[in-house]
Amino acid sequence: SLTLGASGDTITIPAGATFDSSAATTTLPATVVTTTGTQTLSNKTIDATQLTDSTVTTAKLAYDPNPFRNIIINGDMSIDQRNAGVSIVNPGASSVTYTCDRLAVRNATDAVVNVIQSTDSPNANFTNSLELDVTTLDSSIAAGQVYTVQQRVEGLNISSLGFGKAGTRYCTISFWHKHTKTGTYCVGLTNSAGNRAYPAEYTQSVADTWEYSTISAIPVDTTGTWLMTNGIGLIVYFVVAAGTNFHGTVDTWSAANTFATANQVNALDSTSNFFRITGVQLEAGTTASDFEFLPVDVNLGRCQRYYEKTYALGTTPGTSGTGQRDQGSTDAASHFVIHDRFCVKKRTTPTITVYTNSGTSGSWNASTTGLDTTLTVVAFASLDDNKIGVYFTFGGARNFQSAWVAGFWVADAEL
Repeated sequence: SLTLGASGDTITIPAGATFDSSAATTTLPATVVTTTGTQTLSNKTIDATQLTDSTVTTAKLAYDPNPFRNIIINGDMSIDQRNAGVSIVNPGASSVTYTCDRLAVRNATDAVVNVIQSTDSPNANFTNSLELDVTTLDSSIAAGQVYTVQQRVEGLNISSLGFGKAGTRYCTISFWHKHTKTGTYCVGLTNSAGNRAYPAEYTQSVADTWEYSTISAIPVDTTGTWLMTNGIGLIVYFVVAAGTNFHGTVDTWSAANTFATANQVNALDSTSNFFRITGVQLEAGTTASDFEFLPVDVNLGRCQRYYEKTYALGTTPGTSGTGQRDQGSTDAASHFVIHDRFCVKKRTTPTITVYTNSGTSGSWNASTTGLDTTLTVVAFASLDDNKIGVYFTFGGARNFQSAWVAGFWVADAEL
């Protein structure tokens, strides 16, 4: 035995150990026995026989293993209710436009960029990504110009992160990216008012190659106003290009809408450029965990809090088809009303758009006493975050007549 230090720790040197007195070095075999048990030195791990079930706790793990730890909804880009995988020509040119569910783009540049739910993905675990294809370039980004992919996170979903409260807390973002233009890109966090912002950087090292990035231990902002309501609590930006008005100091909170840095590349400077992301995860803590895949019904249900349609999941709204049918009778004013309940309670009272079976918005189809006609929306009644009621008019004197009506509706309660 060899006693080291005043504490009296004893190490038993097994057979095979050597000691070089001239170099004052000792070579030990892979395993040595101490008074506290067996320690495996070759891989610096503790032998499993030393661990009891009660000693392995959540607090000792590098991340939270609990379900729904990912605050980003549809981060794998697998749900695309609005477009069903069809390319959108230059969305976001006049305002924020949603693409894959819960993901939006804003194009305040001179470029034209088409957006699609792509089947290009980093590995066998993922099926989809969000893809941006530059079709008209913008080689010079002015100070006030910007192009972002973003998710607006509901305030009720960030309350556990503790934004705007005293104390030390952290969050971490991880994601896959495949960009044509190499160089430095930015991910930014802001509050809803855009007066608190944190820009971080990541690198695309090899052109058109899937790479994995983590932005770890982002300090949760302890100042500013952060909504913990059903409004916008947090905006997560992925920056494609940004003018100087949006440049701030990397890894630093500031009282301005500076969610990028001066190092951000201009990924709109060539019609050969693509920008793809998937596997986006935002979670509490200092370490990124593996991406949290959810069953499709769970993921779709989370998306439907913000957008729901009566079309099939793979059908774009406005497409010709056979919608739901309702039977009833008109009232004294020749009005017909339908009532439905949403599959998922909405974030707020949604905006409703109705379509005929042929895809015409603002109307439904009806058949009464052998006469086919088109109904026009008069008003929405009994509409709230849980149910829909629509008053239609036949456009003629058909009061107190039985009728069949058919069509589709879409409910939009996005942030």
